[in-house]
Amino acid sequence: MGSAAGTAGPGGPAVRPVAPAEPVGVAALIRTSTLDLQDPVASYRRQLRSIQGWLPHGWYIAAVFADVESGGIDIEDRSRTGSWQVLTAAGLQRDGGIADMLTEAASPEPRFAVVACEDIERSARDTFNALKIEKELARNGIILAATDEPPQVEGANATMILVRRVKQGVAEWYRLQLREKIWKGLQEHHLAGWNTGPIPYGYAPDRHPHPNPMKAGQGLTRHKLAPDPDTAGWVPLIFEWRILDHLALTAIARRLDEAGAPCPGGRRWSGSTVDAILKNPKYTGYMVWGRSKRNGPGRSAAALKVPADQWLWSPEPAHPALIDLATWKEAQDAGKQRGRVRDRETPARRDARAPLRGRIRHNQCHRVLTPRARPYKDHVNLYYACSPDMTDPRIAAKYPGHVHARLSDKVLTKVIAGVLDQRVFGADRAAMLTAQLPATAAEKTADRDRRAAALRRQLKKIETSQAALMIELEETGADPAGTEYRQRIRSRYRERAAERAAADQQLAELNTQTAAADDPALLAAIPRAAGKFTAAPPDIREALYTALDVQILYRPDQNQMTIWVTITDATPQAIQDLLDDPHTDTSLPAETGHASSTPDFGTPAQHTLT
Repeated sequence: MGSAAGTAGPGGPAVRPVAPAEPVGVAALIRTSTLDLQDPVASYRRQLRSIQGWLPHGWYIAAVFADVESGGIDIEDRSRTGSWQVLTAAGLQRDGGIADMLTEAASPEPRFAVVACEDIERSARDTFNALKIEKELARNGIILAATDEPPQVEGANATMILVRRVKQGVAEWYRLQLREKIWKGLQEHHLAGWNTGPIPYGYAPDRHPHPNPMKAGQGLTRHKLAPDPDTAGWVPLIFEWRILDHLALTAIARRLDEAGAPCPGGRRWSGSTVDAILKNPKYTGYMVWGRSKRNGPGRSAAALKVPADQWLWSPEPAHPALIDLATWKEAQDAGKQRGRVRDRETPARRDARAPLRGRIRHNQCHRVLTPRARPYKDHVNLYYACSPDMTDPRIAAKYPGHVHARLSDKVLTKVIAGVLDQRVFGADRAAMLTAQLPATAAEKTADRDRRAAALRRQLKKIETSQAALMIELEETGADPAGTEYRQRIRSRYRERAAERAAADQQLAELNTQTAAADDPALLAAIPRAAGKFTAAPPDIREALYTALDVQILYRPDQNQMTIWVTITDATPQAIQDLLDDPHTDTSLPAETGHASSTPDFGTPAQHTLT
């Protein structure tokens, strides 16, 4: 470079001194839209020729920085999709993207003193990013120029800056206006019943010639939806299993696999695939659009869910429905109604090394203790732990004063064996149960009274809500503008009426119930087996805990456990089957017991750990 004094650019520091007689390195800045909007290779070549034809004598192309994506994408998010590879595949020079150009411009010795583009909006089509590029280059003493502006070593003058800002503003206005028109065009497209995006499972595309002659000449079509004879019949079944059978998503997926239902993509069914079908409103026959939107331009932007009241529905059904609208709406609430409950047909997944998985809860947070295994020498120590991250403010606020819990499987096995040997398999079990039954019946009565009081409070709230809705309905009068509002009020009143009817029925059933009497004969029918399961392997112990439905509540601050055992008509036979298993230790005396304390049975049995 020459020794001429540098000059200050508009609003920036002095540019690097550049003598016109000496060679000046220029970075060609090229941006082209993606392949579905234009030919990136042809656009690259045109822009590069424009820059080369604009170069003054002694100036040369030192590097080429090119992006293939929307001009509305932020600089930091450029070149992340790999769409630029279409340029390198065609053998075109590319030294990086615009972000790489800014990085080199900030280096001690960049290869260029000027960055040139075909026109100023090629750098970015929104003013913020265009100015950001210009200011970043000026901060490092590098000039940004366009081929429709005269080349000046000393940088842009006031008139050039004014024209440039007007052009940048027009470019951003044009981009936003174009987006608005495209958005409105897509709305009309969907209101007319045409589908975009993936074909929903159960449908096939009903293709029609494209109305645009040029696109029709390219073989492009647009389509509506028609039932697929191979898959349409499975969709109503999926909704039926969800609503009537109250199945979980994974249970529905398992049924579909077992029944041989064709799966989207040819893979096995999954809960997420079933969930996508249940949430898709297009099965009602209406074309629905706008269920998600991206949080920015470009395909790499994350998709965000849009509230259902903002979706765009076609005014009339646009294709044959596979389910009715009421069924679809009911399926949206099916998950809330069933809660987090395992389906009876879904086997419990328990690790053979963790027989008490899912059976121990912490008394403060009611979270299930997680089994963990830690290798030690030639064996593995199994324990159960509850240790939420109390450094998280949300968790700390939810469980204030939480005490971490950790229980050894060996200790638990010994304690549970002592409780069962005394209260379930021991010689004095009947007397212990008889002494406990009155308290158990009293607890059941108290529980029934609490539930009845809760239902009465719920009914009172419903009555108050219905009265308020009636007052609101009367105040709307006959104003035509309030028609939709009145319909919503009536709909909500009907919902509250249904809730009231359900609560009334529950209260009536509860009032007719009496505290169910425990049957001591069930306990007497269980074989005497004290000490028989002491040395049983984990799978036998797990089966025993399942047969007795053992549940544990742990209080780490008191070092105490509360153990529940439930005996049903099927329990005696289940215990006998385990005794007949060859892995069960039957060599011990039938009446052996080894618990040092005597916890209560019938209501929760308590056993203090020492």
